[in-house]
Amino acid sequence: MIHPTTQTEEMPRYKFRFLKSADFDNKCNEINILSDVFGRLREYSTTASHSNGTTQTVRKELQISLPGEERVQVTLRGEIIEQFNNIIAANANEAILLIITSIVVKEYKGYKFLSTTTATRIYGNLNIPEILPDNNPPNVMEVAVQPPNQYNIADQEEPPRLTLEELEARMADMENEVFY
Repeated sequence: MIHPTTQTEEMPRYKFRFLKSADFDNKCNEINILSDVFGRLREYSTTASHSNGTTQTVRKELQISLPGEERVQVTLRGEIIEQFNNIIAANANEAILLIITSIVVKEYKGYKFLSTTTATRIYGNLNIPEILPDNNPPNVMEVAVQPPNQYNIADQEEPPRLTLEELEARMADMENEVFY
């Protein structure tokens, strides 16, 4: 039997590691350390195309407010721009809360910004229900803990090791046995 899924069930299971603005200095130019951010979208630019002579890339600049209202710039590159455009189209005229995963902190002329990687994913206005603290925890079942079994040292020793000659003799005996 097939059951329809909801948006909440479609969300991939992922543990976010949200980056705080205080950690930007520690993570700056650490390209091996990917981080995630959560913030409200404030502004975004049009898609711009840049060429360095051999390759051409597209990019889009975003400005998001992190918790605490500090604003940070995020540079989107490549295919992630299409994901972002889909989020904008689906949430027209609404405040958009973004989760951007697998980003790196970069610095240019003393200004820190966030940049996407090939692993970056972007989520907008996820349908995650608010979780309230449980002031009435369920009854706790007590389990009696039994002491571990006692063994003597002889029970815990390894079986005696064989010399190479003894091992060859046992193998020769096994070759002579007849198995039915």
